[in-house]
Amino acid sequence: MFAYKDFNPAVVTKGGSWRSHKVGPLDDVVVEARQWATEKAIEVISIETILLPLTARDPRESYGDSALSVELGTAQWTQIIRLWYRSSN
Repeated sequence: MFAYKDFNPAVVTKGGSWRSHKVGPLDDVVVEARQWATEKAIEVISIETILLPLTARDPRESYGDSALSVELGTAQWTQIIRLWYRSSN
């Protein structure tokens, strides 16, 4: 079996009606993914960088959706790290 875990950048400054969120650097996300994989002693299969819309929900949540949509207006996009690994489940 295999599974994945998404690692999203931390929100540094929350956006508002006319402002976008300011997120931390992708390098910090890479460090977080590396630490998680090391602590869990998992076998990494693949690592992806994915560009996704930064939605109104908590950006630290995993994107488990099979489809994403953007409402009217402008959208802010952010890079995440998706780590695929072997799972015993």
